[in-house]
Amino acid sequence: MSPIPNHPPKLSDIAKLAGVSVASVSRFINQPQLLSEALQQRINLAAQSLGHSALVPPAQVNHRASAKPRASVQQYGDVLAIVITDARNLYLADLIFGAQEEANQDDIQTIVVDTTHQIEKQRATQKWLSQLNLKGIIVSGTDIGGQDWVSFYEQTHIPLVLENIRVQHPNIFCVAIDFETVGRRITQYLMDLGHSRIGYLAGPATAEHSLARRRGIEQALSEHGYGLRPEYCPDVPNSYEGAVQGATYLISLPDAQRPTAIIVYNDMLALGVLHAAQAHRLRVPEDLSIISFDDVVIAAHTRPALTTVALPAQLIGRLAVQWLKRTWANLPNQAPQGGLTLLESRLVVRESTGVASGRE
Repeated sequence: MSPIPNHPPKLSDIAKLAGVSVASVSRFINQPQLLSEALQQRINLAAQSLGHSALVPPAQVNHRASAKPRASVQQYGDVLAIVITDARNLYLADLIFGAQEEANQDDIQTIVVDTTHQIEKQRATQKWLSQLNLKGIIVSGTDIGGQDWVSFYEQTHIPLVLENIRVQHPNIFCVAIDFETVGRRITQYLMDLGHSRIGYLAGPATAEHSLARRRGIEQALSEHGYGLRPEYCPDVPNSYEGAVQGATYLISLPDAQRPTAIIVYNDMLALGVLHAAQAHRLRVPEDLSIISFDDVVIAAHTRPALTTVALPAQLIGRLAVQWLKRTWANLPNQAPQGGLTLLESRLVVRESTGVASGRE
């Protein structure tokens, strides 16, 4: 039998012994249902050989009345959780990369929880996280509202960073983009190109960062005597397929009513809009301009390349972990505006936007 170490093994130790990736060990702790039973047993055996009793996945912990609260994830050293809303979103992949890069400098392990924009799942995640001995939590986006996370902090006192969720609390760090200003700016950019019939595919329409984009769009239009027509904001699922559906509806409107430009919640959904335009033989940008958010790696490689708002996702991830480190060291957070830091974004003009056609 392997000797029991005199220090807690890391997730990487368990992964190496089990012959799996660190992500698989993290997934076992976080979402074991995604792994086969054989793989779960392999990870458990590796943990035991390093001197631990068998691990119990959280899905089982939550359903065992006799289970102890505060599952000891700190067996693996310092661990922080990153809570996201959609693992398919490449912006969030960049944010996670930045956070993990910063965390790795101090040998801090991370687990990632995807709540898939489901309110009940987000509340269940809060309950599960409250049972863990975590060093900190980074929350990127939420559908349950910032105050729910304030209440969570007040109950658990786990150091908390909120990304693009604004709350007023002296011990909670918020890092955000001013999406209202950005929405206003890109709408003005489109209007300078002659567009006034502008549609908006909102993604998670009730999320605060989506609503902020919409407020900015409406402000810019109203300053020029226009409005954001309800029919230009179809309620469709927050997915590639939903974007295709929404764009198909918009470009199928009569020619004199059809939007000449569409603002899209993110680059991934913009791919669906491009697909719909091409399927209906519309030229982009000659017949339809498309602008989106994030500037993920694929944005520069679509045909045509996407005009998009570049968001500093990796920087946000790094700043979140840096703030947590200062908190752990009992240093002032040095965050202005009562714990809120606003970051800059920039418009990257490529080939998917152009001067409005003569239909305006």
